[in-house]
Amino acid sequence: MKVIEKMKNERRVTLCGRVSTSLKQSPEMQMRELREYCRNRGWKVTGEFVDSGISGAKDSRPQLDRLMADAHRRRRRYASSRANLLPFFGGGKKLSDISAARIEEFKRNRRATGIKAATLNRDLRFLAQVLKQAARERFIARNPFDTISFFLNESRERREPYILTWEEQEKLLAVAPPRIRILTVLGVETGMRTGEMLNLKWDEIDFFDKPHLRIEKSKTPAGIRTVPLSPTCVSELSRWRSLLGPSYSDWVFPSLSNRRHRLQGGRKAWASALRKAGISSMATGMLFFLAVLGFVSGLLGWLLIMKKKVLRCTHCSATVQAS
Repeated sequence: MKVIEKMKNERRVTLCGRVSTSLKQSPEMQMRELREYCRNRGWKVTGEFVDSGISGAKDSRPQLDRLMADAHRRRRRYASSRANLLPFFGGGKKLSDISAARIEEFKRNRRATGIKAATLNRDLRFLAQVLKQAARERFIARNPFDTISFFLNESRERREPYILTWEEQEKLLAVAPPRIRILTVLGVETGMRTGEMLNLKWDEIDFFDKPHLRIEKSKTPAGIRTVPLSPTCVSELSRWRSLLGPSYSDWVFPSLSNRRHRLQGGRKAWASALRKAGISSMATGMLFFLAVLGFVSGLLGWLLIMKKKVLRCTHCSATVQAS
C-alpha cells in the first residue's frame, strides 16, 4: 500500500538524553533544545528516554536499553500487523474500497482464526494510522475510524486475577529465594505496586522512628505518600539489608549485573518460585495475587490509621469537654 510507504517517509523521532550526575546537572535543558529542534522541522516526537546520573562511557544504561528494546519490539509488531493487513486490503485494491463493512469483515475473518481481542486491536490501530495518513494526503475523503469505533473490548478476555490462599502464600515463602521472598512480603504488607517497590532506595526507609518508608516518585501526586511498616515487614527488610544493604547499592532491589541500576523484570524468577511451590496456575501470572492482596492489606492499614486518628480526636474532644 502506497500510504504505508509514505508513513515510512514521515519523520518520527525518539529523543534520548543523559547527564553524568543527578546532583548538579539536569537533562531538561538538552531535552528542551531537542524538542524545539524537532518542532521547527515538523518532526513528530514519539517518546523520550532520559538517563540521569549515569556515565556515557557505559554501554548499558537503563533508559537507553529501554529505547533499544522498545524499537525492536515495535518493529516486530508493525511487521506482523502489516503482514496481517496486506492480504486482505492490499493486492491491487484501492484505499477507497476500505469501507466500514470491509473492516468488519476483516475483523470476523481474524476472529475466526482464534486470535484474542488485544491482538486484533493492534492490527486495527495500525490500519487506523494508515487511513489517517491517507486522509491527510487526500487519497480518501474520510477515515472510517473517525466515525465508527471498530476496536474490541479487551477486558472481557483478560484472565481473572488469581488470589493466593494463606496456605499457598506460606508455601511460596518457604521455597522463594531471598529477593522473591522480600518482594512478596513487602507487596502483601504494604499494598505497594511492583514499580514502587523496585524504585525504592535505602534512604527512603526509616527502620527506627515509627518504621515507615516514603514513596517519592509516583504517576500521580496522590501516589507520593508515607507507608507504615509492620513488624513482619521490618524484620524481612532488615534481613534483606544484611544481604544487599546501602554499602552494596543505593537501590533496595539492585540489578545484580550492575548495582548502580535498579532491578528490571524478574518474571523468570517469579515463575520458578511459583513452580517450586506447586502453584502451576500462576506460573505466568507474576504478581496477580500481590495486586489484590496488597490492595486489601494497604486498605486495612489505611483503615487502622484512620481509626487511630478518630480515636485520638475523640479523646481530645472528651478532654476539652471535661475541662
